[in-house]
Parts: sequence; structure tokens; C-alpha cells
Amino acid sequence: QSWATMDKAVVGDDLIVQIEKVAIPTIKADEILVKVEFCALSSFDANLLKSGNLGRDFDTCFPGFEITGIVCLVGSDIGQFYVGDSVAAISPLDIGGGCAQFVAIKHYNAVLLPDHLDSKDAVSIIYPGIFVYTAFFQKFNVKRGNTILILNGDNKIGELAILLAKSLDLNIITTIRNSTTEDCLPNSDMKLSIVHTETENVLDRIMYETGYAGVDYILETCYNDIDIYTLVRCLGINAVLGTIKNLQIDPPMSHKLLLKNVTVSYIYPHAQILSNSQQGIFMHTLEEMINNYEVSKAANTTITLSELSEYINQIDDNTISRIIVHPETE
Repeated sequence: QSWATMDKAVVGDDLIVQIEKVAIPTIKADEILVKVEFCALSSFDANLLKSGNLGRDFDTCFPGFEITGIVCLVGSDIGQFYVGDSVAAISPLDIGGGCAQFVAIKHYNAVLLPDHLDSKDAVSIIYPGIFVYTAFFQKFNVKRGNTILILNGDNKIGELAILLAKSLDLNIITTIRNSTTEDCLPNSDMKLSIVHTETENVLDRIMYETGYAGVDYILETCYNDIDIYTLVRCLGINAVLGTIKNLQIDPPMSHKLLLKNVTVSYIYPHAQILSNSQQGIFMHTLEEMINNYEVSKAANTTITLSELSEYINQIDDNTISRIIVHPETE
């Protein structure tokens, strides 16, 4: 190992992101050392910083838990990775994020990148991919021919959800804010019903599209302006509402959910970052997503480590593009 120090994004006592020179991490027998090429930011990173709850018990590197890079060193117990491999990985919270030039991670938190997908495109779908697979295969009992309403299909999570729903032969309805964001939807010949929330009545349109039966699944991909009362009325019998919100459901609305036998399911895949026992399972789903789905090459905003403080408050999960950090390596 010819390197000695690296640049790393850390949080000071004033909760301001700073770049420091630190020693390059050493690896254990079950770890790999990854030279970080790209690191994606999400609202999770910004919320951790704003809350002030980050890192008092950890050797913290903030933020960026989704990374792609090149394997530089391999632990003695590792058989599936070799020096020079391109990988996508999650850097767990106890390691401290991936906004650094090098990261040491457990082998079960990384997957090989296929040849058709470069590291910059891959990093932008790590969290969205895990989000979508969490919803479809852990929360929804998906059956072919059922109908799903994907809220805000014009962002990165919505794009992947539409692609997966198509592969499962679901009838797809998606909302978008206005016609200007329609170009962000997957470009294919799939049958897709599009509801413009700024100009259409969402409930009336959903009832028309489903013959007044309601949808079988609703998937929230980001925070939106559609109230819970409208969403519940859009649901059919035995439906599932997959939400990312902290819902406040009053007794009359709870009674409506009961009468429809509706399941309300919370979706928070970032919990997997906090759970070492679950990360291997979710990296398996990520591997399937990376290998099987073509995603748009959105115009992501690429920044350097030194620009991190400037951009951290500009993160917007409601868009198809993402903020990607490219650490400068010597």
C-alpha cells in the first residue's frame, strides 16, 4: 500500500462539513479497500447533518453512503473480489460514509459492476434501487395484472419503480407534477397512464382508470402534496399503501382503512444502513437491479469534495438527477 493519507469529509463540532487529511483505513480479513470514484448524496445525508445526531459515537465521515469505485486491496478471507474490480457499495453509518478518497468496507456490502454500466451511472441508482426492491418484494405481495399507482414517477426512484412494475406485468399509473417533467419518465413502448397533478383531479382520474375499483398498491417515491384522505380513497380492497411519511391518521380515516382491509406499510430503506445483519440481503437486490435494468443517463450534478459544503443544502430527492461527489485522488 503506497498511500499514507487521504482527504475525507468530516463534521466538526459546529456541524459544518470540513475536509481533513486522515490516515487511509487499514482493512481486516473480511474487508476490501475501495478507491472511491463517485459518491451519491441523498436527503438522508442532509437530514443527518441538520439534526445534529450524527457521529458522536462513530469515527464519522459525513456524508454519502452510496459509492462506486475500484478495489485497491483485498482481505485474506475474500474470494469474490480482486484488485482492479469495479464495485458499487454501501458504506454503513458506523464506518462513516463514502465522501472520502478511500473506504474500507465489508465484502457483503459490495457488488461487482457489470461492463455495460459505468460507475457514475451506477452510483445514482444504489439507494433508489434498494428503495424499489424493498417496496415490491418486502412490502407488497405483488401479483401480475394488479394495478399500481406510483406517485412522482418523474424522479429517480419513480423511474426504477416503473421499470420494475413493467417487468412484473403490473398495470401502471403514475403522477407527475406537470408536462415539463414528462420527459423524465422511462422512454419505452410500455402502457403507462400519466396523471398531471397540477391540472387533473387525482381521485377522479384514478377511479376512471380502474373502473372505480381502486388501485392495488400505492408507492410514494418522495414527499408530495397529495393528502392521505385522497390516497385512501384511491385504494381498492386488500390494497397496500407504501408510504415514506410519518402519517397522522384520525379515527374516521382509520375506520375506512379497516373496512377496505388496507395495509399501511412504511418504507425506509435507510434503516438497512443501520443494520449490519440486513445489508448483505439488500446488496443482493441491488445487484439484480444493476444487472437487469437500464436507467436514464440523467444530467447529474458532479462536484468535488471541496464543494460539498456549498451543495449539501441543495439536495432534492424529487428530481431525476442527483448530486454526485467525485473525490480528487492523487
